[in-house]
Amino acid sequence: MDSLPLTLSVLIGIALFGIKSGLGCGLTSLKKEEIVMISTAYLVLSMVFSILSDMIPISATRSLLSMGLFLHTLLAIMLVIGGLYTAREFCKGRDVSRRSFLLLSVPCPVCMAATFFACSILIHMTDTTPLQVGFAVGITFILTITTTVLLAKKVNSLTRKGPYLLGNVMLFLGMFYILAALLIPAYIQSRGVLIETGSMDVGNVVVSFSMLSGIVLAGFLLSRFRGVC
Repeated sequence: MDSLPLTLSVLIGIALFGIKSGLGCGLTSLKKEEIVMISTAYLVLSMVFSILSDMIPISATRSLLSMGLFLHTLLAIMLVIGGLYTAREFCKGRDVSRRSFLLLSVPCPVCMAATFFACSILIHMTDTTPLQVGFAVGITFILTITTTVLLAKKVNSLTRKGPYLLGNVMLFLGMFYILAALLIPAYIQSRGVLIETGSMDVGNVVVSFSMLSGIVLAGFLLSRFRGVC
């Protein structure tokens, strides 16, 4: 089996989480030291997860997958609420982005679970050591975070609406996460993969998605009636 396509696919998936973190850092007035600290945290976590995943077989991580679906839904709710709050507060002249950006930039349970699975897959499917995998994943995080921060700060300097943009990014990602929570179980079942789904009920997720859609629609209508920033 050619490991290069697999490695690239996994690293691209990791890069998406790096972009998420970079957007949070870049659209907020963080100091360089704070951004370096967050990037370093991802590198350290990648190294730790690589070492741990080498000790744990893939078959033993099935329960983590069901927990990951629950965390997807929980994080989605927090992102939607936080995004609406951040955008509305900016329109009122208050900047709360230095608190709300944490939902995007700090390693969250969903990101940590994805990093663990990425390291586990690369270690078991390629001819690389845990330290090499951890370093590659960590460097991917650092490069994508740094690049995204530079681009986001450029946009922020042009628009002067960083917190408002941050709120909209959080809102979009929240909706994306809840959609992923809907599609992942169906995809897994269609591929014939047997996993323990725990107490995850797709019906409940549909209800949650409907509620979140209502919140987004209400926020949009309020913005239209009261005017946006």
